[in-house]
Amino acid sequence: MPGLPYTMRSTQIIVQGGDLGSAELLQEHIGFGTVRASSTGAINSDFTIRVGDDWQQRF
Repeated sequence: MPGLPYTMRSTQIIVQGGDLGSAELLQEHIGFGTVRASSTGAINSDFTIRVGDDWQQRF
């Protein structure tokens, strides 16, 4: 997947397959990010995670 042309402030967990429950569990496990359903990113995957600047606050 090509890089985004800008820096993102917050991490996005994008659900391709419609399993929002699993995406929310992932969000709880990593402790940050927002969940959204969208047909973007790697369409054949379960999730696409776009890491934003908020990861630096956690690690």
